[in-house]
Amino acid sequence: MSMNRREASAAMFAGAVGLVTNAAIGHEQTGSLRNSAAEEQIISLLHQLHGAFENRDLESIGNLISKADFLASFEIAPDGGPMIVTSRDQMLSYLTKVFEHYGKSAQVAIKTNPRVPHTAIASNNFGVTVEQCVLDATLSDGTPEKLNMRGTRLSVEKQTVGRLSTGTYRPAERRRMCMKSTARSAARSLLSSAMLVAYLAGPWRPACAAGAYHLSLIAKDASAGTDAAISKDGRKVVVSSRRGGGVNYRLWLYDTQSHQWRSLGEASGDQIEPQFSPDGTKIVYTSTASGNKDIWVLTLASMHRQRITNTPDDDEYAAWSPDGQSIVYTSGPWKANNFYVVQLEKGKWTRPVAVLKEPGRIGSCSFMESSERLLCHTYESGYGQISVFARDGTRVERMTQGPEWDYKAFSSPTGQQIAFSRISGTSSTIWVRDASRGVPQPVTVSAYQDRWPMFYNGNSIFFHRIKREGTQVVLLDRATGSTRVVVASSEKPLQAAMDAKDELLAYCSDTGDRLEIRIRDLKEQRTVSVPTESLNACYPRWSPDGRHLGFLVFDGVKWKLAVADRNGGGFRHIDGNVEFVNGVSGPIDWSPNSTSVLLAANTAAYETGIYTIDVGSAAVTQLTKDEWFNEAPAWAPSGNEISFMSTRGGGFSWGLFRMSLRDKAIAQIVHPSYDETNYPRVGRRSTIWTQYRPCDGRPYIVEARPGKAPRILYGFPGAIWPSFTADESRILFTRIEDTVEFWSAAPTQGAPGGS
Repeated sequence: MSMNRREASAAMFAGAVGLVTNAAIGHEQTGSLRNSAAEEQIISLLHQLHGAFENRDLESIGNLISKADFLASFEIAPDGGPMIVTSRDQMLSYLTKVFEHYGKSAQVAIKTNPRVPHTAIASNNFGVTVEQCVLDATLSDGTPEKLNMRGTRLSVEKQTVGRLSTGTYRPAERRRMCMKSTARSAARSLLSSAMLVAYLAGPWRPACAAGAYHLSLIAKDASAGTDAAISKDGRKVVVSSRRGGGVNYRLWLYDTQSHQWRSLGEASGDQIEPQFSPDGTKIVYTSTASGNKDIWVLTLASMHRQRITNTPDDDEYAAWSPDGQSIVYTSGPWKANNFYVVQLEKGKWTRPVAVLKEPGRIGSCSFMESSERLLCHTYESGYGQISVFARDGTRVERMTQGPEWDYKAFSSPTGQQIAFSRISGTSSTIWVRDASRGVPQPVTVSAYQDRWPMFYNGNSIFFHRIKREGTQVVLLDRATGSTRVVVASSEKPLQAAMDAKDELLAYCSDTGDRLEIRIRDLKEQRTVSVPTESLNACYPRWSPDGRHLGFLVFDGVKWKLAVADRNGGGFRHIDGNVEFVNGVSGPIDWSPNSTSVLLAANTAAYETGIYTIDVGSAAVTQLTKDEWFNEAPAWAPSGNEISFMSTRGGGFSWGLFRMSLRDKAIAQIVHPSYDETNYPRVGRRSTIWTQYRPCDGRPYIVEARPGKAPRILYGFPGAIWPSFTADESRILFTRIEDTVEFWSAAPTQGAPGGS
């Protein structure tokens, strides 16, 4: 269940880029553009950019973009959506990834494409809010096209659609404006705008939800698992939860009208991934009662439970057909899964029938509006993508193609829209693709994890949101058991690190707008923020010599390694001489001699390897070479071995391991289990890690000394990311609160499915 947070991939797709400069262009009351010197300058600039794109000259592109005030663009592309670009570095990072991904493709070239839909340009200094608009455009071949475009929480003077042809940029002949009439003022500034077609990508992360949907909170549960479903009429929600205590996840029902919870009874093992039947009388779910995962059906009226599958592999992610007569689910060995369908015939479920002719790297499936079509998530390309399959395994259509990680798709009752989860960068959001346009658009924009959407009551969308918030950073004295809170809940702290002299504390703080690194002098009680060019930053770690602070920054596409001086200045990227597929992940650790950083990096779909990066030369050394997730590496004090968490041998569950750096031999510290053993740190006298307790689902610190049984520090629920101080007399850790919320997104006018 927890592995979905690893389903991340770099964000990149074919799209259109808008450019804004500060030059003035005159306009009439209708908003049409006049010819002017400023307009000619923009056209000239676009010609230069077009040539730079043709030649794939990143430096020229960067220099040209830096001359303009690039603020924001709305992207409309076959697999695109809105995005925001705020810096030259961010743009160059996008373009680098684009050229790597598409440069060798015979179907997609980095050049002007008159068939790509168009881009609206927005500036943010006019006090005009974009609501919903329909843009009329004419393609270069004379074909008229109507495009639905939407913007949220951006101030806009006007929007312009361009008429595109190779090497030619000129204003559109027809255009509709999209602004609030109250903002039309003679005093407003003039916006210069133009268009450029290119291929690029990126996450779109304004501060709140997308404007085409109205969001409302249905319920929340601090004990819930990471899955939930709603009945077709919206009256009941079923979740897997540890409400009321107990070791295992049980099914609980929430009535959206009476706001009451009730248990759906006891059963062996965990009961997870529930889905209502179309008529709401049954629930299909995954159970671990047999020791592995099998599919079961619960009849609500009689509370009778029926086992549907019995295989040695994990059977999971079950979903009903629209007529309630079939169930599709995923099963098979690691990275060799298949989709299977069982049917209800004369009151009995048939033997499973494989959908795909060959097993592969697949995720989950659901039925579309017809019981003969399946909407499935696969990742054979290295990215999560959504496709439509026939029951015979024929791929009918690719709905999304990466490079974002798209998963858990669900069809509307008519099949005109699909909703899915998309991971891009640090968060998961809900997206909708309208079949009539073929253009995904975001339903939510969240710093949290919005997951597993499904339609109900027509075109309303249900999803759950996983929220993790830091409550405090704590220092625990191992001898006395006394504690000291060094960062309070007001700063929403995340991972923290102490320097070798126990003088400076570095920690990650969630400001609401972004994640930033702060350094606190514990003696002077003075705190400074590390300047990171407004990039999100987290996972700090001091070098043993105390001279440098290493941490990770998110450049809009990937997390990368960065370093600052002891006082917080001297920020610089350490990209390494290897282009990691989806960036790096934390926590990180320094070598005992303070010359290199140990970290995990995404190497392929469902794979993460351990690497070192030399801070001086940027040389990269790969330590693990296998098909597992290997993360959270830490050096042993001797410098001769490392510890890390890994899924090796455990499928989707985590265990702890150590590797000798002399011969690369790997030994097990803690066997993989669904209790999730995470974030190990090996000291001179003991090893500490985080482990989730089954009885309450919260993380605790575990300490293991040689020859003694591990002990859980029960006094600190919610403790995560433990580390030793330099003399190992104290343990530093962060306390967190995890909550699962259940939300509804109702389409407003202009949204897919809206009236």
